[in-house]
Amino acid sequence: MPKKKKKTIENKKAVDIVQSLDGWNIGDMAWAVAMGDTKPMQFEITSFHPNDATAPAVTGTCISTGKSRTVAIDWCEDTRPMAKKNFEKRRSKKC
Repeated sequence: MPKKKKKTIENKKAVDIVQSLDGWNIGDMAWAVAMGDTKPMQFEITSFHPNDATAPAVTGTCISTGKSRTVAIDWCEDTRPMAKKNFEKRRSKKC
């Protein structure tokens, strides 16, 4: 009877996890207005995507809903009013 092939850990690809980007660290709390929303949300940063196709991005877990959201790192702010102001600035440029 044939034996099963053992999977070795050596074959797995090692991934370097980015711990900080543009002054933000994993575990920081940030505010941003996600694409398709008009209200700022607060989220805890869980990972960074520095080589994203559109722009460097950050993924976090929303505090109020528990959903995982990804936004551009340029959209992240320290406070809710600053996030709203950043959103209004982006919104006025498109029109």
